[in-house]
Amino acid sequence: MKSKRNIILVILILIGIFSLILASTYFYLKEYAGKDKTVKISVIVYGSSSGRWDTLLQGVDQACLNFGSEVNFVSMMSVKDAEEQKILLDREIANGADGIIIAVTDSELMTQEVREASGKIPLVVVETGISDTEGITFVSADNYSMGLNLARSIPMLQSKKTIAVIMENVNRSSINERYQGFLDYI
Repeated sequence: MKSKRNIILVILILIGIFSLILASTYFYLKEYAGKDKTVKISVIVYGSSSGRWDTLLQGVDQACLNFGSEVNFVSMMSVKDAEEQKILLDREIANGADGIIIAVTDSELMTQEVREASGKIPLVVVETGISDTEGITFVSADNYSMGLNLARSIPMLQSKKTIAVIMENVNRSSINERYQGFLDYI
């Protein structure tokens, strides 16, 4: 009887040790596996990086420091060339980017390319969206409210004087949303 208890006790101890080893291995792999692999994030923006994208770049750099990632900041030669941006997007994916942050130069022309890319790797659209952002992570200011508040802040609107609104880059959704907010107020 005593030997039967000893056998059961030994079996229970072995099961406990095996469970402990299995749990330790699981938590070790979960915590440390893949930590050696640096996550590569590509940031693609229109126009030069001088000033316009400094805040975005600082935020991405801080995130990279916090999470041990590597960032590749790509600015276009042109401000409006959707074809150039498509080439850059494809190049960054081909070069092994693990994720992309993109400010599209043309909301209509970049829609298909962004949708295709988001099916391959994680992708976040910032500042200016594509024509249909459903299912795409999109981060932007409240452009409509910006336009509305801009119109509210113009004292000439109260005195019925003529004002001119000069717009460029109307191919970007952010610009159109600001303009719509402005128009709705006046």
